[in-house]
Amino acid sequence: MANLIIWNTFNPIKGLEKTNPVPDVASRTSGPHQLASWLTEFGYSVKVVDFCHIMYSSDLVSITEKHISDDTIAIGCSTTFWDDGASSNFQEPEWVIESRSILEERYPKIDWLLGGVDAYLKSESKFDWKRFVGYDEDQIIRYLDEKLGKDEIRNPFNMKDVSCHYTDGLGITPTEVLPIQLSRGCQFKCTFCRAPLLGKKKNTYVRDYGVVEKELLNMYDRYGTTRYYFIDDTVNETEDKIIALAEIAQKLPFKLEWVGYLRLDLIAKKPNTIELLKLSGLRSAFFGIESFNSATAKSINKPWYGWGAKDFLIELKDQWKDDINWTLSFIVGLPHETIETLDETQQWLIENKMYSWLWNPLYINKTSNIPDKSLFEQNYSKYGYIFPNPNNNSYWINDYWDSETAKSKSIQLTVDKFEHEKVATWRLAEYSNSLECSFDELMPKFTKEIERKIVRTKMLKQVKNYVNYQLSI
Repeated sequence: MANLIIWNTFNPIKGLEKTNPVPDVASRTSGPHQLASWLTEFGYSVKVVDFCHIMYSSDLVSITEKHISDDTIAIGCSTTFWDDGASSNFQEPEWVIESRSILEERYPKIDWLLGGVDAYLKSESKFDWKRFVGYDEDQIIRYLDEKLGKDEIRNPFNMKDVSCHYTDGLGITPTEVLPIQLSRGCQFKCTFCRAPLLGKKKNTYVRDYGVVEKELLNMYDRYGTTRYYFIDDTVNETEDKIIALAEIAQKLPFKLEWVGYLRLDLIAKKPNTIELLKLSGLRSAFFGIESFNSATAKSINKPWYGWGAKDFLIELKDQWKDDINWTLSFIVGLPHETIETLDETQQWLIENKMYSWLWNPLYINKTSNIPDKSLFEQNYSKYGYIFPNPNNNSYWINDYWDSETAKSKSIQLTVDKFEHEKVATWRLAEYSNSLECSFDELMPKFTKEIERKIVRTKMLKQVKNYVNYQLSI
């Protein structure tokens, strides 16, 4: 029985078939699990239900009811991966509506909580929710203490002390790629980014490396896990961190493999980390390039990317020799960027065989209640943006774009590059989860070579096995 039940899901962005070759993937997200693990240290019982958007609502209801008792305080939903996060007028997905409607009628005294990065955006929700926005560990424990009448003085959540992410009874299989967090926040402050803890001080909000090593060993002993998403904002934020990861990887009794977000300019500034990252088990990196245009790169506080990124990518490709690949991310609609400069970037990426890359339209929103606003959103007129429609807080215009043409161009660029991209980073982990195959098997493949029907069939079987296991325990 659980005091708190959390519905967890990972539902990728919807779109054209070619831009979204696998609409449903059975991947866990770490936030609810990390929260559950932390709350158990204070005596609370928490059940996380994964893959909620893929299973039948009847199964979700049955699994949830197995953990409801008189001690159950609330059922919570993580919004982070409900949709693409780009709409302020978003109603709950159908699986939430169906399952909550049934359970709310049967258990009217249970509270319903909404958390995750998009909790504040769901302005047209069908239901009333108690909302927890941003990093909510301290908010949640205060809420639970108040509901049970506990008058406790709690130490604030400290990322350094996180001991583990995953509790028992989860049905984790040895071939899964699992997300875990090594640190929180980002030392940098890109003008378009609204993530919390931007501009943090160096070496803050970082877990103890000895604890990380223990968790990796524990997960291997319990589940056979050897592959991870490291979901830090910047895995290579310091040289010391990469040295520590390399040392941990060399001591483990298994081959550690991971994918994650990295800063390309930090590797260029610390070339000794090229080999250290390889020793640490890195297999695929996600590099936020955003733009190769020098004026644009300067405007987003990433000037090096306007003059140094192309040459260094070619050098890095030669040094890693396909043992490590990457995904490069670009934004359509940034200041000074034009259709012509974007088309030039696309051609360079194709000609130089840059594994995989993404095109995303710029999203900024002038809504006043956003808890962590980007610099663009705080001073949009300074950067050349206007919001002409007072009733639409996400429709913007600048000298070259509006939010709709930026979206259209990003789709066109995405479709045009599909023939050229290989399996990398998040897709590498997702396909590996569903197909139960190694990274080495997938990395040489182009995305177009992956049989979508096979991926979906195996993914559905994986979820069915998970449901059967949850109903049997």
